[in-house]
Amino acid sequence: MTPLNLTEIEKKAYRLSNQDGLLEVMIGILLIAFGATFGSGVSVVPMLVAVFIFPRFLEAVRTRCTYPRIGYVRLHQDKPKKTAVGMFGYLAVALAVMFISFLLLGKLKDVAAYKKWSPALMGVLLLGGLIYAHSKSGSHRYIVFAFLALVSGLLFSLINFES
Repeated sequence: MTPLNLTEIEKKAYRLSNQDGLLEVMIGILLIAFGATFGSGVSVVPMLVAVFIFPRFLEAVRTRCTYPRIGYVRLHQDKPKKTAVGMFGYLAVALAVMFISFLLLGKLKDVAAYKKWSPALMGVLLLGGLIYAHSKSGSHRYIVFAFLALVSGLLFSLINFES
């Protein structure tokens, strides 16, 4: 008899619970909204509020639409404090690297530089989130998406657009 691999069972359950595509739709909406926010010069505060509301909205939609079709199992939850420290720690490191780079380049007060390099920052942030998704699901497609997010973020920051 083969011993049960609980980690692999948990990863498979996580993959199955995320096959509805809702998370991808929500991430797409957030990326479009972030792009519109940075492009128009509107405050980023409403977007930060949306980031905290989206997980609750996603869970409500899944409870109403997805779970009645596929069933529901409460998976092992990471400790919220550990997850939050990891997410905000990664964000702090990414922002610190950007801040130190601007400080060394003498562009600390240059608002245009922040706008120019915001796609690279988004690419780095998506890199961290997608690597976390890979660790939760075991799916290698998240590594491919992480690589594409990082490369496209850097490319869009390096390309000079007319407007």
